[in-house]
Amino acid sequence: MALICPWPNPISRPSKVLRGKGRIAKSQLYHYASLFQARRFPLKDQPTKRAAMWRLWILPLAASFLLPATGEVVNSFSSCNQFFLGGNPPNLRPMNPARICQFYRGKYRFATMYNISGRIPLFSAYKYQPDGMGRRNDWKIEPQLALPGERTRRSMELEKTCKIDLKLLEKSQAVSKDYKQSTMYDKGHLLPVSHQPDQDSKAATFTLTNIVPQFYQLNRGKWAEYERNMKTYTTGCRETYVLVGVVAGDKLLNKRVTIPSHIWAAACCVSQDNQRRSWAVVVRNSENEVYPGTLRQLETFLGKCYGKKNINLFNGACYSRDIPGANTIRRQT
Repeated sequence: MALICPWPNPISRPSKVLRGKGRIAKSQLYHYASLFQARRFPLKDQPTKRAAMWRLWILPLAASFLLPATGEVVNSFSSCNQFFLGGNPPNLRPMNPARICQFYRGKYRFATMYNISGRIPLFSAYKYQPDGMGRRNDWKIEPQLALPGERTRRSMELEKTCKIDLKLLEKSQAVSKDYKQSTMYDKGHLLPVSHQPDQDSKAATFTLTNIVPQFYQLNRGKWAEYERNMKTYTTGCRETYVLVGVVAGDKLLNKRVTIPSHIWAAACCVSQDNQRRSWAVVVRNSENEVYPGTLRQLETFLGKCYGKKNINLFNGACYSRDIPGANTIRRQT
């Protein structure tokens, strides 16, 4: 029996929605109301229910025996909960995952839920604090995934100088050579460099635990456009909490790294007067289109993909003002 994963059925082209600046046209709001409606993928693209459960529960459970009790690969996000609204991480998680408080040059930079068996992050969480693009940096790895007993190695380390046995490193996480021969997939940041406030924070995004195989046209096209447009979406926000994550697919890059079937993002804006509003997007990781929707719609979408109920990304604390008008729009007949 195939797992049903709903897919957007847009009324209008999503690119038109994403180009808007400021106010959203009423006609475009009908587009939001139609998003994330259940539709079966072609059979070849559907993960089996057994495979989905294997990815979510069994493999991470086996991998959990590698995790240390303390350190920056941790059993909870308590030491870096400032990257979650109200300090509460989302309840989208596999059993016994690798939680990483991303530590670099004496400071926590963001948080990542990591799947060792799939060698990709499930999501990264951060505060949106843009400050230009920044320069490209050398790739980094998480030493405590490979060496759980090395509790003093708190910080991410440069891949090329980390002095960790390559076999141990490859067993626990992706490495640069996994992407070297790929022509279809880029190293796709979940937390993009442009959303960080200073050079050290930008450099921290270049860790392979923040990277997934992303369809190259999407990474350089509509997804990059969405990342740039965050400046428009966050107008009037005192703080913006962001989650960017994936739905794991059934295909592998270099026979090792899970290729996501979907990539998604959700954000919660807290205004100066503490009012909150949210938005969400999802993409299929094989085409260059971005589909916007509401936070509730994304949570429903993820729940159906993973066969779980009550997915809650912001602990129920950012529903008051989903994309303006989306909660009251009815579909056209």
